[in-house]
Order: sequence, then C-alpha cells, then structure tokens
Amino acid sequence: RENWGGAECWMYQYEIHNAAVKHIVPRDQLLIYKVGEGWDRLCAFLGHPVPENVPFPKENVGGGTPGNIMDKIQQFKVMDKIQDELKTSFAKILLTGGLFCAAVGGGVWAFRR
Repeated sequence: RENWGGAECWMYQYEIHNAAVKHIVPRDQLLIYKVGEGWDRLCAFLGHPVPENVPFPKENVGGGTPGNIMDKIQQFKVMDKIQDELKTSFAKILLTGGLFCAAVGGGVWAFRR
C-alpha cells in the first residue's frame, strides 16, 4: 500500500484494463492498433477511405514544435483532490453529528426542566 501510486501499480492497472476490454468487446468491434501503423488498418476498420495527401498525425513526437502534445499535457492532482474531498466530507459529518447531538441534548435538557 505504501507505493500504491508507483509505476508498477499504474502499469498493473493499465494491463488489467486492457485485458478487461479485450474480454468484453467483441473481436470484430475492437481494433488493437499502434499509432505507427498509419492510416491503412485504421481506415479499413472504420470503413472509411484512406485520406489522400494527408500525413498521419504525429502529435506525440517530442521536440520544439509549438503546440505538440507535450505542451498540452496537464498534471492532474487526483490524490490532492481526493484528500480535499475526504477532509471536506469528514468535516461535514462531524459538524452535522455535533449539531444533531446539541439539538438532542438541548431537547432532553428542556424536557427535563
């Protein structure tokens, strides 16, 4: 549990997800495709003609090209968001429980008076 966010964990989750997709999706509806394969297999699978005079996009190529995929990646701080949500939820539960106890206690006190 101490390394739940490590690369091994994410790779395991990736492999489990891919295995589940391969198991669930019918073979004739699933294309296992590598971007380097170009247009031919992709277009055949989708039932569309291969684009003429259109190079296959290579947005994931690193380098100094402005606007490439590396410029668009945002770091998602999922764990920070989860921790914030948990703290907020816990605070709401404590506040609601405290108010409830105060109301019940006040009612008991007033009733016994």
